[in-house]
Amino acid sequence: MADFVRLTDHEVRSADRSGVAGHFVAEGEWTLERLIGSNFGVRSVLVTPQRLELIRGLLERLEAETPVYVASTEVVQSIAGFDFHRGVLVSGERLPCRPPKLEAARVVVAMEQVSNPDNVGGIFRSVSGLVGPAAGGVIVGPGCCDPLYRKAIRVSMGHVFSVPFVRDLAWPASVVALREAGFRVLAMALVPGAVSLREVVVGPADRVCLLVGSEGFGLSAGALAAAGERVVIPMAADVDSLNVSVATAIALYAVGRGSF
Repeated sequence: MADFVRLTDHEVRSADRSGVAGHFVAEGEWTLERLIGSNFGVRSVLVTPQRLELIRGLLERLEAETPVYVASTEVVQSIAGFDFHRGVLVSGERLPCRPPKLEAARVVVAMEQVSNPDNVGGIFRSVSGLVGPAAGGVIVGPGCCDPLYRKAIRVSMGHVFSVPFVRDLAWPASVVALREAGFRVLAMALVPGAVSLREVVVGPADRVCLLVGSEGFGLSAGALAAAGERVVIPMAADVDSLNVSVATAIALYAVGRGSF
């Protein structure tokens, strides 16, 4: 039960956002279903009586030794520390059973300083929906919110469990390595010389990495130097940018045309 205690406390939230916690916590039956179908292990489940019967089929798919705790909504709220309406909390193993691999990916999103969990979750959901887990992947660069943070999981609708991702410890050298491995690295940046995304032609055999940075400061000089191409989304007058999650979704759709 300790996994579910004081989830709103600053210390606990900071550990979750940075990825240093030994486990992660997710909410809702849809998230539980996607977690069960993934390479991540389930440590335990906390469910209200009202939801128990609705998810019994999911619970039967768990390992026999997995603890399932049943408690009233009021008790769950007192344990977790927030108003709880989804009826299901699940604790998962932070490390996957099999290390994620991006060798088979055809479109990768590499994030730098994307610290907002809504943006991180939204990017994972877009990769899953517009590219697919089998062909897509995410590189979590420096300064990013951990994809397994509770809010990022919720916004992604649990797709963080199916889209392969790796935490980058060699940034931005890893971006250069992607180019050497045959990826076209497209840096999304409002910089001189950037070409319109409309002009980017992606062939069926091309492998693409979209390099995206923080909404406030964009990509670092090191990341830009490591990229092969710089691209922008054409905008109407007096508007220079979009939310990074929205911009990434548009770019994923654009580079996937005719290829997926």
